[in-house]
Amino acid sequence: LMKQTMNSNHHLPNHDRVTLMEHKWGHFVPTATTESNNNDSSIIKAQVQSGTVCFDLIIGSDVAYHPDLYDVLIQSLCRFSTSKTIILLGVTMVDTRPMFFH
Repeated sequence: LMKQTMNSNHHLPNHDRVTLMEHKWGHFVPTATTESNNNDSSIIKAQVQSGTVCFDLIIGSDVAYHPDLYDVLIQSLCRFSTSKTIILLGVTMVDTRPMFFH
């Protein structure tokens, strides 16, 4: 769905600066074992896999519904953010336990 949204907005300025990819929370691969073929997308993918890149904006939806995953989710958010990163998480109080917000 997110890829469709991005493709539908290809006409917008700076659309080529947006990267969308999957990340398994808390899972990082050492930089030496990541593959890169020298295009911007593969370089960013390698940096994400190794956890060596920070982002200006991180968006997540329905990501805090399982308490067993809170620690790895927060580990990934910390690894990919700085004090200037904006993190927007869409969660509900029905699915997300209060301990996530502490």
